[in-house]
Amino acid sequence: MLATVDASKNSELKKYLFGVYPTIRVFSKGKVGGKSFTGNKSESFVRGFIDEIVSGEKEMSRQASVRKGLIELQTAREFEELIASSQVPVMVKFSASW
Repeated sequence: MLATVDASKNSELKKYLFGVYPTIRVFSKGKVGGKSFTGNKSESFVRGFIDEIVSGEKEMSRQASVRKGLIELQTAREFEELIASSQVPVMVKFSASW
């Protein structure tokens, strides 16, 4: 699952940044995972990153709903609810609108 949220408008999410925008972090079963990267990357890099995450998940729930496309979160609350309820890994892009 892919999501994006504007961390500059939701200051309580800045704790997930590594000091730069964008910061991409993976969350699994409600917790932040070890996988992450910062800055703009090539499409091939991002695809490889996603493939690594998916192949690393050995027991993904068959009953979990599959969402297509990018989920655009508007608030920190939406972010927290998505992370807490997801049964599959969620890759979140923390960005800033200037």
